Amino acid sequence: MKKWKILFNIIMETVIFFGIAVLLIIGIPKLMGFFWPFVASWILALLATPLCNFLEKHIKLNKKWSSAGIIVLVAYRPLSCYIKNAISNFFRNFSLKSLACLKIKP
Repeated sequence: MKKWKILFNIIMETVIFFGIAVLLIIGIPKLMGFFWPFVASWILALLATPLCNFLEKHIKLNKKWSSAGIIVLVAYRPLSCYIKNAISNFFRNFSLKSLACLKIKP
């Protein structure tokens, strides 16, 4: 094989490698926006599987019901914190000045 063909192959492989690397660096974050719900569900399933298997084996609870219960328990805490913070922010921002604007005596 001639030297220029070898050099051309090396240059083309390097260009292709760096081109793919740039596409991955730019493309992966944009694709993660689309695939994030699937990734989050997959991680949740990985975390819930051992507990589901334990509940199915020892408590004889159906896997469908145990996974639903785990999801409800996992979602309960952040949701309750969000609701608590929303209510406290509402009452913190609701002051006596707003009552004065409405001409309501406290």
